Amino acid sequence: MIGFARRTIPAIFVWMLLAVCAMAAPTTELEAVGNCRPDGGRYLPLDAEEQVVFSEGLCPVKLDGLWGYIDTSGLLVIEPSYDAAGPFREDLAEVETGGRRILIDRQGNQVLDVSVWDEAVPADDEMILVRQGKLWGAIDRTGQVVIEPAYDTLELPSSELLCASKDGKYGFINSEGRTVIDFTYDYAESFAENAAYVEQAGKGMLIDYRSVVLAENVYSGLSDGLALTMQDGLWGFVDLTGAVAIPCTFSDAEAPQDGLVRISMEGLWGVADLSGAVVIEPAFDYLWPYEGECALYAEFDEFGIEVEGYGYVNRLGERVTKAKYEQARHFSDGYAAVFDGEKWGYIDESGNTALAHIYDYAADFSDGYAAVAADGVYSLIDHEGKALVIHREGELPDPSVEEESPEQEEPKPARGGLNIGALIVLVITFALIIFIAGVSLIRSVNIRRRRQARRKKEISFPVDDDNP
Repeated sequence: MIGFARRTIPAIFVWMLLAVCAMAAPTTELEAVGNCRPDGGRYLPLDAEEQVVFSEGLCPVKLDGLWGYIDTSGLLVIEPSYDAAGPFREDLAEVETGGRRILIDRQGNQVLDVSVWDEAVPADDEMILVRQGKLWGAIDRTGQVVIEPAYDTLELPSSELLCASKDGKYGFINSEGRTVIDFTYDYAESFAENAAYVEQAGKGMLIDYRSVVLAENVYSGLSDGLALTMQDGLWGFVDLTGAVAIPCTFSDAEAPQDGLVRISMEGLWGVADLSGAVVIEPAFDYLWPYEGECALYAEFDEFGIEVEGYGYVNRLGERVTKAKYEQARHFSDGYAAVFDGEKWGYIDESGNTALAHIYDYAADFSDGYAAVAADGVYSLIDHEGKALVIHREGELPDPSVEEESPEQEEPKPARGGLNIGALIVLVITFALIIFIAGVSLIRSVNIRRRRQARRKKEISFPVDDDNP
């Protein structure tokens, strides 16, 4: 019996070691990535919430039902151990574990338990905005309340003043919660370029930090030094002092972005520079801001209601693609996700297909990677379509587990965490343990029976010492 155990117990440990290795093997297969979720079941609409992948160099991923974080090399820097995980902001991320909501740092250390608050948003390296019920306030990183929850809205700080509202009026407070600009406005936005846009009695204005009016008859805050204004039903722009910078000659216009202004004339959209000179003639039913070298445009039906297709135009006004896509995303990291009616793929800024249409879901590229999904399973791919290998410290990513380029007809199905090999090893291990236990039990029973039989025989036929 002892010899049998000596031979079999090492075998059990070997099988268990193989099982552990199989479960901890590097993988490209994820149950979820960040807040990436297919909207409508198959694709991500243009107006959907931004899908977070990497934030401050780290990405939340779900493996074996738990959340952890990887860096851009695929290394698991924070082990999966949370029920939920959010993106990093100001070096903090909110996670959930055991019914508690806590903020952790980039090493996975607990910084602060925020379960008492309904919402907590790191604002800067000192302040965390918190919500209790319907009211907002702020705490520091030790949990000490610095602004009492007393505001209906409280904007993230963009200057030394925070835009807030209470009882239907807007004003501005400092980081200690003291009112600096009284709550007298019907609407207000955070300070930008040393001015804040406010509305009072139906009129838009720009004010400074002392609430002095800088410009009137405006309809937006400053962007690239310009604010929207309107005269006689036509749109133009004024500067910080209220002086006209671009005359009111457009039937519609949007706030400047990246040194360009989107303008509309006779129902069609084009682009002007910051002096008002038209650089791309109005020729599009609608035009979004430029992202990189291209902007997304749409073509409507004859009634101007339904979008018939999306396409892209470069900074020279050249259409790099026709409006042939049923759904499309903005360019990011040089690629744009496009939907051809069946699957998602990616194009480059020349309009060429960069990654084939093989995905049920595709998010924007960020930090060199994009989240994609096929058959409900997620992975992170690079610009060549290769899946990022998720691994732990000391594990060498195995090239054999990397997915092939999207030129393949169908993406390989993926599952996070416990793979088929690990499952097989575990089943065999448990079967072997049960078999060994059964054999041991049978051997033990047989040994007892033989011993009992031997004793009975000795009792039934005693040796007579007096009989020679």
